[in-house]
Amino acid sequence: MIWLAGGFARDVIAGAAGDVNDLDLTGTAPPGRFSELTRRVRRRSGLEFRPKVSPDSLVCSAVPPDKGERLYEYRTLNSAEFKFPACGSDLEVDARCRDFTVNSLYYDPVGNFVIDPTGRGLPDLQARPRRLVSLTPTEDPLEQAHIVLRAVKFAVRWAGTTRCEFGELASRLAQLPHTAWDGLTPAAWDRLARNHRKTLEEGQDPRQQMSVATALGPAASGLLTALLEVQP
Repeated sequence: MIWLAGGFARDVIAGAAGDVNDLDLTGTAPPGRFSELTRRVRRRSGLEFRPKVSPDSLVCSAVPPDKGERLYEYRTLNSAEFKFPACGSDLEVDARCRDFTVNSLYYDPVGNFVIDPTGRGLPDLQARPRRLVSLTPTEDPLEQAHIVLRAVKFAVRWAGTTRCEFGELASRLAQLPHTAWDGLTPAAWDRLARNHRKTLEEGQDPRQQMSVATALGPAASGLLTALLEVQP
């Protein structure tokens, strides 16, 4: 079984297919099996794409020979029970590995139905303002920092349309001390800076980013202040 997932499923279900940038997939086929299946399809269809499996995340993807945009990203149903990349779970477990409830929806294009394992994805997506509720039960500072960046990204993106409500997320982040990021290594900060440049596209108003971060609490505000200071 293969489902459309992540941002692709979210935007299609929300009726905003024009906002879709990436084809995100998940399913029960392990990475090797999926790669072999897609290789056969590409060969049969005459498509020239270069397949790749990331050893760090087990994400399968395919890019054109000229290194343009990825055709798709696929990850076998995820599991966060181990300290190393692992897969092979079910939809409920996979949903808990995703960042927000609105991104934990699965669409079956063959049966034309939506699966909402958390029971909150559809209500939070349809709410106005749209509710941004975090699913990731992590205490790892780097992962929490990435959640902050994703929250700022969506709040900025949806500011002119559905807008964002992140009361639950703000309450959770407010418990973090403003020194939450002090222990991050230079390599972690470098990764966060790259993610910030990628996640919050060039040209987005830093003042708007800081406004969202301030609403998320002192730790989030401190993180964005540090990252905006190192922007080229």
